Amino acid sequence: MGAPQIFVVLTSGVHARSLPQPIKRWLSRGAVSARATERELLLDVLGAVGVAPPAAGLAALRYHGQTGKVPTGWLAAADPMHLVTRLRHLVLRPFLSGDVKAEEMDAILASVRSAFPDDGLAFEQADSRGYLRTDRPIATAACSAECAGGRLPDEFMPAGADAAAFHRLQSEIQMLLHEHPVNEARRQRGQLVINTLWLWGGGTAGEAVTMKLPALVGDDPLFQGFWSRAGQRASGWSADLFGAKETIQADTVVTVPGVDARGRAVDPVGVLEDLYTAVRQGRSGSLTLFLGGDLVVRIRRRDGLKLWRGLSPMLEDANDDD
Repeated sequence: MGAPQIFVVLTSGVHARSLPQPIKRWLSRGAVSARATERELLLDVLGAVGVAPPAAGLAALRYHGQTGKVPTGWLAAADPMHLVTRLRHLVLRPFLSGDVKAEEMDAILASVRSAFPDDGLAFEQADSRGYLRTDRPIATAACSAECAGGRLPDEFMPAGADAAAFHRLQSEIQMLLHEHPVNEARRQRGQLVINTLWLWGGGTAGEAVTMKLPALVGDDPLFQGFWSRAGQRASGWSADLFGAKETIQADTVVTVPGVDARGRAVDPVGVLEDLYTAVRQGRSGSLTLFLGGDLVVRIRRRDGLKLWRGLSPMLEDANDDD
């Protein structure tokens, strides 16, 4: 049996062009390519490991991964989002982990429920995220707040006749939240207000399908939900995951968190340094790295010998030397 393949999702706190030069030079010896950022990372990771995309709704999968419960009926995510007003358009800005407290989300969803008492819409909360249940499914946005962040809303919103219910509901929620007490308190603290709920990933959980997948390490609820529906469990993130000599013994997908279980920030540079050592020592046959959300790097041990390769243009910074 050869050395395992490792697939790593490293997006939190990572700006690829600002990485230390030795790390960028090493990554440039592999194959560096851009990824379509309008797609959920889960779909690209599944493609890399040779698995078909899920038939289930993505919100239903995330709900399962987040709560451990399989949702019944149709479900969409209703996540807090900040809409930034530019000169001629709006830009989506998602909230990072910890930016929105569970009690704030509870108060916002309580107001939303009161505003739609007889519309067949049921809003529920899971920590700082929200979900919408209804017996009359509506069209929803194509991807999550994190995926859509920094982009124009129109790029992801549904269009056509089926989109009317989405746009009407989205507009009414925005008006409701404009002067909400939670947002008044956030303004006084100098925090971004929650001026909309991003409705995305609508669908059902579908049937569970047992399948062979790489091992999963990490606490991303969307990944956990897919692995769980396939009959597999995830292991928790460990800071020495790549540093320990015998930690990874089979093909593995790793989602690196922004903070660990103790609330400490995970250093992305330290993770990359450990990955470099793991590949150089042959503890990984190949590494596929989903970096910063917009790049994919595929690198093997023998790629480290390609010293003639210069810095990839996708990793260059204005301050880099020629």
